[in-house]
Amino acid sequence: MKAPPTGLLAAIHSEYICPQQWIAWADDQIVKTAKPPMWLIDLSIAKNCAEAWRAIGESVEETAELPAGKLEEAALGLIALQYFEGRIRFRDFLLRAGNHTDPSGCSTDCEYFYHHLNRYEAGENPSGYEAHAASEIRAYLKESIELAEIAKAQIKSITQLGGAANRSQPCGPESNQTPPAAGSGG
Repeated sequence: MKAPPTGLLAAIHSEYICPQQWIAWADDQIVKTAKPPMWLIDLSIAKNCAEAWRAIGESVEETAELPAGKLEEAALGLIALQYFEGRIRFRDFLLRAGNHTDPSGCSTDCEYFYHHLNRYEAGENPSGYEAHAASEIRAYLKESIELAEIAKAQIKSITQLGGAANRSQPCGPESNQTPPAAGSGG
């Protein structure tokens, strides 16, 4: 493997995968590779999302189906999939999606998610609101979710190797930091 796919960076950025998963995968790849690239070695010791981003950010290989310019949209889709796959609660999804879209180049404005969050928290029947809003949000995020599915396919070997028990663990407190732009060195 010469370079990590864009989907790996999106999965790290969205906390779709956790350190235990990327470390186990990187270690496995290192064992199988005669001369592993430096990004892979750095990823194998990255303890949080910020370190993982620095490890692979400059080495990411774009693909036609998931170019680097779609990274933020794919990451938003992966956050949404975490909700639709039952890995995070609705409130957490809305908050994380709002926080993700606030400073990013996503086509969706953060206010879209904060509006839903405010209505969800203020409503008399939150579960009823969730049922109604979730289908609307899924349709609204169709493109982001499609990109997320491409990212998931690119990281399938990582999610399988890391084990289901690790998938719900967050990247840690450092993950609240905005990662540097891909190619910025840091």
